Amino acid sequence: MALESAAPGGAGFDDRELRPKVKWLMILRVTTVTLLLGSLVVLQFYQSSSVPRSIYFIIIATYILTISYSILFNRMKRLVPLTYAQILIDLGLETGIVFATGGIDSAFSFTYFFSIIAAGIMLFRRGAFLIASLAGIAYGTLVDLQYYGVLASSPGRFYPHGELLYNIFLNFIAFYTVAFLASTLSVRLKAAREELAEKALDLRELQALNENIVRSMADGMVTMDPDGRIGAFNNAACEITGLKFEEVQGRALDEIFRIPEFQWFLKVGSSKTAPYRCEIPFEREDGTLTLGLTISPLRNERGDYGGLLCIFQDITPIKQMEAEIKKKDRLAAIGELSAGMAHEIRNPLASLSGSLQILKEELSLSGDNLNLMDIALNEMERLDRIVTEFLIYAGPKVPVMEECDMAQIIRDTANLIKSGGKFAEDANLMLDMPEGPARILADQGQMRQVLLNLALNAVQSLSGPGIVTIKLIQGRNDVSIIVEDTGSGIPREDMDKIFYPFYSTKEGGSGLGLSIVYRIVEDHGGRISVESQPGKGSRFTVKIPVGRAA
Repeated sequence: MALESAAPGGAGFDDRELRPKVKWLMILRVTTVTLLLGSLVVLQFYQSSSVPRSIYFIIIATYILTISYSILFNRMKRLVPLTYAQILIDLGLETGIVFATGGIDSAFSFTYFFSIIAAGIMLFRRGAFLIASLAGIAYGTLVDLQYYGVLASSPGRFYPHGELLYNIFLNFIAFYTVAFLASTLSVRLKAAREELAEKALDLRELQALNENIVRSMADGMVTMDPDGRIGAFNNAACEITGLKFEEVQGRALDEIFRIPEFQWFLKVGSSKTAPYRCEIPFEREDGTLTLGLTISPLRNERGDYGGLLCIFQDITPIKQMEAEIKKKDRLAAIGELSAGMAHEIRNPLASLSGSLQILKEELSLSGDNLNLMDIALNEMERLDRIVTEFLIYAGPKVPVMEECDMAQIIRDTANLIKSGGKFAEDANLMLDMPEGPARILADQGQMRQVLLNLALNAVQSLSGPGIVTIKLIQGRNDVSIIVEDTGSGIPREDMDKIFYPFYSTKEGGSGLGLSIVYRIVEDHGGRISVESQPGKGSRFTVKIPVGRAA
């Protein structure tokens, strides 16, 4: 018989599971023997009955064997052989007790049950029936030897042979019944433990999955008790807000987020089923975010109200996109409406300018009259230039895409600005570019116009000594052109209007330069953004795809 094979009934031997059982078997054996010894001492003291000395020898042997088992228990790695050895030796001791107390007349034949039950618990069905069989054989052999006079001990009365066999048969039935019940109970307990372990493992895996889901969520998640105090704050919530869980734990949600009607929702939350949604501004050290929050009641599996759940997202990019779309819609509407007007203005404007030129040549003007005529002609030229620029903005040419070197365009534009008298003597123009070419697919003329407009805008922002820096950064999918200045900057209230046509903060400016830049960048599939601090300067960033036409 393989001691480590799976036992009948689906149970198997596992030393880790067997170890505590063997320990309890040793403790139970010592306890039982101690109680037996105590009862014999009390019986002998009160009834002056003689107790066979062999009983005391058996008890002493049990103590000695238990000490030996304890030593082996700590040294042996495989406990199955030790378990069988203990139970088999216990069978021998139990047989000795039965023999010493009268054999067939002994009242201690029930002690075999201890070994059978122990075998059922530790060795399962196969071990239990094996020990039950050995117990029946040991008892039957003892009774037969006693009946036939082989052993010195004899029954207290004469037993017919049929009654003797019936006694042995009943004990066999009792032993097998106990073996069946003990092993069945042990197998069921083992199956229940395994099922419970599987359920516990499933529960741990489910808890780990839930924790991973909450930890991996891109949305911020906050749980609160019924009083609205924060109990959980996931990683995304920490990243979005810049706050640590220790900073917000136990605080009311409306201390962190200024949520309108939060106190009202807190009062009626237990009776509400629909979530509460709102958008709020949130101040961080690096700027203001717009958060979209959804607050809903938190209920358990029975549907009982247990607090609140808040899910929120950083919708700042979405709001920026919405503002960008609105801006584009407004610019498109302005362009469509104004393009027709510009054409209608340009024709009579050309007639007026030509007529004034003829009058100036044919009339003999002097003094104030000549001065007024010059002013009128200059304003006509200025007006014609504005209309021309506006027509470029309102109806730009489709970009002619060709491979061009953005680095060379920047160098040419910088030389043009320096030589054109647009740059103050106490101002500096600096270039920060890679040494090699930066090739993109774009309309070269329109790219020069973008760069020239941005650079002139930066130059004009310098009211005194300052620096204009043009940077070029070559990326994998796009190039970034950055124009920085140390000028007067742009007021915050004007930031949303600087790309609108005819909006200018400079005296005499047409307000079309940045509008044209915006339109060209859009037609090339690029993006333009601006950062500015009043009194410290501005930074315009243009990103143009390397090889994508509009």
